[in-house]
Amino acid sequence: MGLTGTPRPNLVAIFNAGSKERPNFRIVKPDMVPIDKSGHIIWFADEAWRQSPILPLDRIVLEKGMFGGPANRNVSFPGCSPQKGAKVTSAYGITWLMTCPNSISQNIERRSGGLAYDPVSSEVRSSQYSYKFKTDNQMLFQSIAIKGKPDQVLATDSDLYIKADIKNFFTLNFQSTDIESKIISKRIEPSVALASLGFYLKVLFFKIVLDLTTDVSFFENSANIPMIMTLPIDASKRLNRRSGVLYSFKLGDGLDTKSIAAGMPLLIPSFLDGDFVGDGLKFCASECAYNLRIPMKNKSALMEIILPREVVELGMFPWFVDDVAAISEQMDWNIPSHVNLKNRIGIYFEVSKLPEGSYPWDFWISF
Repeated sequence: MGLTGTPRPNLVAIFNAGSKERPNFRIVKPDMVPIDKSGHIIWFADEAWRQSPILPLDRIVLEKGMFGGPANRNVSFPGCSPQKGAKVTSAYGITWLMTCPNSISQNIERRSGGLAYDPVSSEVRSSQYSYKFKTDNQMLFQSIAIKGKPDQVLATDSDLYIKADIKNFFTLNFQSTDIESKIISKRIEPSVALASLGFYLKVLFFKIVLDLTTDVSFFENSANIPMIMTLPIDASKRLNRRSGVLYSFKLGDGLDTKSIAAGMPLLIPSFLDGDFVGDGLKFCASECAYNLRIPMKNKSALMEIILPREVVELGMFPWFVDDVAAISEQMDWNIPSHVNLKNRIGIYFEVSKLPEGSYPWDFWISF
């Protein structure tokens, strides 16, 4: 976009808050997230990075309120440099990214999307939702609520269960209590809350590594949790079918599992005994997109999982579990007794066809 190399403090976003015929241009400062070559957030010991030049991998955070309508005349912003910026179009409208001199940019207040993090309660809050981490395992949530009058609980008590049915050996069952996770680093910006989560299996005598170190981003209307699962063994040679990962949670009171619209295959255990890859490829183009839409009183919440097509072709993609309790016996899941199975749904990943390697996926929740 021609922004690389210009000072980060000089970046602005300009949008039209008026009509097409009578434009009313507003200028705001977007947040910036420096990213390394591996796609991870760069964490800093101090604030000096904010004065450094923009790098090619920097991510620019543009909120819904930073977009406006078109202008029915040539757009000109005296003192700023459109030749070092770009017009950005989205479903919310248009904004112009530009670099402005210090005389202009230093007088612009950074607008807040209302994001806040409470370390005591381990809770992220925005004007649209609240997301509360489990204090003893921060890769999981205790609750997600949608803001309203009154607030409505979307989901509670998320849980992770892993089953490894090893050929010519016994079956290993890993519970969420076998996994330790915590926030390693965090940074709270006006429009995005960032955290780095590290978690690993505590049952280390058995040589299976679950590498799910990830960077979590919370925005005003959404949250992004990208993940990478690393298998140090060839699961296709070592594991029987119905070995995989179940991520589950309880729906909030008043929500009905039958009302959920699933844009992913429904888990039918017998399907896993055959060649099931075609079930996942139905949701693929150049990449593969799966979702669950959960209707609420005044809006709906959308959970989306994005995977590379080549990962799906190997047999790993999400299956919707519409009733964890009903399907547990068929899948031979040994889910611990402390997990309340009432009104619990889940997303299951079969891993028995995967060769050794790392497998990424991108998880979004939008409100």
